[in-house]
Amino acid sequence: MNKRAVLSLGGSVITSNKPFVEAFVSLIREFAGNGWEFIVYSGGGKLAREFQQQGKKIGMDDTGLDWLGIYASRIHAHLLCGMLSGVASPEVITDPTLPVNFSKPVICAGGWKPGWSTDFDAVKSASLIGAKKVLNITNVDGVYDKDPSQFPDAKKLAVLSWPAFQKLVGKRWTPGLSMPFDPIASREAAMLGLKVCIIGPSIGEVRKALHDEGFFGTVIS
Repeated sequence: MNKRAVLSLGGSVITSNKPFVEAFVSLIREFAGNGWEFIVYSGGGKLAREFQQQGKKIGMDDTGLDWLGIYASRIHAHLLCGMLSGVASPEVITDPTLPVNFSKPVICAGGWKPGWSTDFDAVKSASLIGAKKVLNITNVDGVYDKDPSQFPDAKKLAVLSWPAFQKLVGKRWTPGLSMPFDPIASREAAMLGLKVCIIGPSIGEVRKALHDEGFFGTVIS
């Protein structure tokens, strides 16, 4: 089994679900002790959206709004890095195209530059380290055929091909866009033949996905 994976933890999960984050940190420590290596991305979440809303009010352009989201992501990454002290490298990486050195089994990562989401960054990192899958952990437990927060009859899709997923999400990404996995990252992942697992904040399901067992969520490949 390939014991390298890239995980992307939603920023809103980090700030609103303390029990899960504590369990997540314990899980990463456990797996790191068993020979696994991870790059863990942190999203900007609610903090990013709040800053971006204020930025829009004062007329910031997309580049400026993107920087707000990037710095929110980096703040969360530094927090997670502190929680993983001892198994994580002390420095947060912010450029997914540069070679990485696993001096510790975990590397924490934040946003890169305007125009690219942490989803895209995670895909680039997976390609760089030879990981076969990206786990995207969000407040929504999978991909649905329509927004489950607005449509009670929304149906979860357990397995999707990349072309089918791309039809759902479209082609354009903008700062603050909220969807399970962004369109640009999706195209890159499809080209690389990566598997992406969309999972809600459940440690049991994250564990299953890492072990390539069936889990409650969505697999895109």
